[in-house]
Amino acid sequence: MIEHKVTIDTVNLASVERTLKRLARAFAMRGKAFSWSLGEPALTQFKNPRGRVYYVQQALLTVVCEEFENAWTVLAKIQPVDINQAAHGQPVIFSPNPTIEDTLTPPHKFTDHCDHCTSGKRGRQTVYTVTDGSAVKQVGTACLLEYTGITPEMAESWLKLKGNSRIDWANNTGERNKRQHPNMSLTNMAVALALYANTHGKYRSNIGRWIFNSWAHAVPTGNGWGEVGYWHPETKKLVVIEKIHGIEGYGTFFGQPDELPQVSEAVWNTAQDIIKYMTDLPGVNNFEHNLRTIAKAHVVTNKTAGYAGGALAGWLKRKPKAAPKPMPTVTSEWLGKVGERMTVLPCKVTFVRRIETMYGISTLTKFIDLKGNQLVWFRSGDRNDLIKGQIIGLTATVKKHDSYKDTKQTTVTRGKIDTKPEWGEGWEQD
Repeated sequence: MIEHKVTIDTVNLASVERTLKRLARAFAMRGKAFSWSLGEPALTQFKNPRGRVYYVQQALLTVVCEEFENAWTVLAKIQPVDINQAAHGQPVIFSPNPTIEDTLTPPHKFTDHCDHCTSGKRGRQTVYTVTDGSAVKQVGTACLLEYTGITPEMAESWLKLKGNSRIDWANNTGERNKRQHPNMSLTNMAVALALYANTHGKYRSNIGRWIFNSWAHAVPTGNGWGEVGYWHPETKKLVVIEKIHGIEGYGTFFGQPDELPQVSEAVWNTAQDIIKYMTDLPGVNNFEHNLRTIAKAHVVTNKTAGYAGGALAGWLKRKPKAAPKPMPTVTSEWLGKVGERMTVLPCKVTFVRRIETMYGISTLTKFIDLKGNQLVWFRSGDRNDLIKGQIIGLTATVKKHDSYKDTKQTTVTRGKIDTKPEWGEGWEQD
């Protein structure tokens, strides 16, 4: 037996008891023990962010149950042909689970009945057939989690694979319901994410829904670049949403995988890496669990597009970082003699920073000459007459020769700045 303890607010007791009764029924159906008890209510003191004290009545809930094992599997999803009419007795749309061998015979008529809550004709539009290997049951969407431990969203994803839904025993049924539920193959979504990453190298907020709602077609424009968007229904022209690198041929993101735009090998490999990242997630939190569920179903819907897009952010975080570029070798030497004036023509400003000390404000300015020799000048006051990258002439007195981070630098004082434009001639631009 397993014991769980949780403190609840008594104001929520009615909602908690309804949930407990549903759990008790689910355990009873499996012959498992499940019981709970509620301790005496007591006032608990809390303090809000402003420091004000308040009290909440709470109680300790103790749940004792046997270990829960779920052995039920969804076999198929069953819907009436026309959801705008009474569902009971209609011909059915039978969608078998494509991940298992299909041995279930489709029913002739839709039966509005749930074996879990033993209720019928309640206006259900969807029922599921489930099995534990020995018995086959029919349950409604609301009872699916309680009966099988499988969420309705998970079962919906399994059964929305392209080409696996079929209409059986439906003849002369009239006009079908016109509502559409678009979906995209996970391969197509991964390729779109890889194209964006190949172009921008970063994540974009809400990228999954952005791709799902606006990336319909791709048109190459040359040199590995292309445009993605959708065809305007009136002008019959492509409404360009984004210019992307890595597109090598025409295609659509809402067709079969073989209808995808031709992409570079690097983009395709990135897409496969993203799918592998989603599949291999341990599922330690809701985000990872949802990504792993999408990967198993291999289909993305409007509801799951946001999660699917989030896979790019997770993949980018786990992507190996490129090795940092080696620092260039600095060959700075000391200039002039301490106490003597010298002139450096030209030199470039490499660093400017305002510094506050106990003696007042000063401006630290660093320079470099054409040979890479570094100079430092602490100027009194808050100076803004020089900017980084500016090329000038400098005449100053050598104050001292010292080193900073093993690099020789010459500290100067009482400097005079010459800003003639010709000092920049011949200097290599950044």
